[in-house]
Amino acid sequence: MEEQNNYIPNHWDTDLNLMFFSGVSKYKSINRAYKHGHVTSLGFMIPKQRNKSRSLAYVKARNKANEYLNLIKKEYGLGESDS
Repeated sequence: MEEQNNYIPNHWDTDLNLMFFSGVSKYKSINRAYKHGHVTSLGFMIPKQRNKSRSLAYVKARNKANEYLNLIKKEYGLGESDS
């Protein structure tokens, strides 16, 4: 006969070695915050990443401005090194 494994893994059993408690005061459950990636195992809070998505109009305007600046640099000889 084959033995059955009756152990149900508990996802809340995390091995947190908290050295800093800044995340404990911000989150209700430090284990849940660790599981979701908001806190490191040492207790550091991970900063939120800025949303880098830009509108198409912004991208087009930026590219046009860069083309214009490159044209001016080429026309006046700016940015070239005279060694």
